[in-house]
Amino acid sequence: MEHGMAFSSEESRGPTSAGATDTASLGSGSTGPEVSHLGWGKWYTLRELELATNGLCEENVIGEGGYGIVYIGVLTDGAKVAVKNLLNNRGQAEKEFKVEVDAIGRARHKNLVRLHGYCVEGAYRMLVYEYVDNGNLEQWLHGDVGDASPLTWEIRMNIILGMAKGLAYLHEGLEPKVVHRDVKSSNILLDRLWNPKVSDFGLAKLLRSERTYVTTRVMGTFGLVDFLLQFY
Repeated sequence: MEHGMAFSSEESRGPTSAGATDTASLGSGSTGPEVSHLGWGKWYTLRELELATNGLCEENVIGEGGYGIVYIGVLTDGAKVAVKNLLNNRGQAEKEFKVEVDAIGRARHKNLVRLHGYCVEGAYRMLVYEYVDNGNLEQWLHGDVGDASPLTWEIRMNIILGMAKGLAYLHEGLEPKVVHRDVKSSNILLDRLWNPKVSDFGLAKLLRSERTYVTTRVMGTFGLVDFLLQFY
């Protein structure tokens, strides 16, 4: 079983309103250093990320789907990262990129995957995450893990509690608040100590505090109750 997996998914510097304002400039047609003016994280050049991932080669792929492709990479300082390369920069993909940058770039929580930075260059839209090295929950629940699962009941309860803490932080600890809308086992990454990290925020919705309620379409993958029942 391949345990190395990242994204599929904790940083806040300066006023949160600045992040929202600057994020709106992404995809406006400008490229180059202008996009590095967000109040958090690092702006990576395409060249840096190509070097980190061996030219975005197939051997570095650790995940892929309708959103794009995720590569494992090693930066010049030796740090391992997961580089999420969106398939295109138009329509929904561009919207998801902006939401993910705005929502997760300012978040800081041990149960959320950390977004280190991003790249906007030409047609490329790339997100650079911490690399979480023990796979995702779906792999450990349904993959080939041998005769006995290492997920004891204590570990499973800790995973559930960690997920809940991460989601509670999104709902109550940020302004604007963040609703994930695609919680599923493949979006829960695990480190070597079985600490969960919620990932993949492309379908997230940002809610301002003056909104006392929200009505929104169901997004992402159906079956959160079924997902929770997988633990039992």
